[in-house]
Amino acid sequence: MLRSSVLAVAAGLAIAHDAAPASAADADPNAPITVVVGPALGFCPMARVDGQRRGTSPTPLPRRPRVLWRRNVRGGLDAVPIAVDARGALVAASSHAPELVQFSADGTEMWRRPTGQGPSLSGVVLLNDATRMVVTGAGEAVGVSAAGGLRFRSTIDLLERTSRVGLLPLEDGGVALGAGSEVVALDGEGRTRFRVRLPERIQGPLLSTRAGLVTITQTGTVYVVQPGFATRLGELGGDPGEGGASTPDGAQLFAAIEGQRLAVFDLAKGAAQTRLAVADRSLLGPIVFGRDGAIFATTVLGALFSLPQAGGSPGRIPLEPRAPLAVPDAGRPDLSLADDIPPPLPDASGYVAFARAGGRLGIVAPDGAVRLVDEPVCSSPVALVPAGPYRIAVGCRTGSVVMLGDGSGP
Repeated sequence: MLRSSVLAVAAGLAIAHDAAPASAADADPNAPITVVVGPALGFCPMARVDGQRRGTSPTPLPRRPRVLWRRNVRGGLDAVPIAVDARGALVAASSHAPELVQFSADGTEMWRRPTGQGPSLSGVVLLNDATRMVVTGAGEAVGVSAAGGLRFRSTIDLLERTSRVGLLPLEDGGVALGAGSEVVALDGEGRTRFRVRLPERIQGPLLSTRAGLVTITQTGTVYVVQPGFATRLGELGGDPGEGGASTPDGAQLFAAIEGQRLAVFDLAKGAAQTRLAVADRSLLGPIVFGRDGAIFATTVLGALFSLPQAGGSPGRIPLEPRAPLAVPDAGRPDLSLADDIPPPLPDASGYVAFARAGGRLGIVAPDGAVRLVDEPVCSSPVALVPAGPYRIAVGCRTGSVVMLGDGSGP
């Protein structure tokens, strides 16, 4: 089972060496330590909701979303910066100011907390004891309690300073991070357990799978990482881009390769196959999963692809007024637009939320009908996350955080 395999990885991490000291505030080093075991809790504890990066909302999406409230984060937002805890509190990390901020479910500002010498490179994740954690540009891991108190600040000593760090909370309370060509595992107090250097740069987020902790490189090479070493499993057949890979079941990886095809990689067999190809080379990762394992992906040109996991013909729904349903192979479109196109967000009822560059935001119903938000949200969305029953939150590059919902049932 997936949970068992993740616990096995966590157990392996616990016996690793290469520990580094960490500083903490308001903590007695002689006091007993409580270890919480299990997945991180919350409506969105990490990028793409869970360790498999399935991108599935755990609660129903709003059917006719409207803006409930707006707030602002100083310095702007980037790097999938938003996390939402089990009470609906929203935590965001500024991409240019050394600061974390938390808002309650009703939009009340609860606290702002400095992150030290540098802004976040990672966005926020929630550890399984509800610690809010980021990695900063100063090379530090910073953990903050749900009440805003500093839990730890520790130096990671990354081999390479990078503009983006991916975080994966682990079920034993620790966290794994991917930065440059390095994977580093920390415990729940921010202390280093182990680090592994790969032969090339990591692309996309780390994954929890049945094989263990998995990472993908820029060439599409798949590795499983264990304390002290990494084992090559096979090749995706190309660059998965910043979206990286995701898995619906811990056994197969799905990734959009070089904008042109949807690749499926079998972790047990170490082999990949193509599930879908597009002539216009506009396919965007990451791949996300909805009702009955349905597969969803968007294109730069403004279409939503849907495929039944069991096989069959893909559906294609235009999300933009002029989105073409078929485009000849006229060359690669401008993929720089992808920076302001978050992945779609499906729920278990067959609805799919989307946000597009320029501010077009809405919901696709199971019958393919598109329902738009009828007021401006933001022109540069960088995050679209579940925020509770019939609620979604949007983070904008300008620093705006917008909560949308309708408060109604099906």
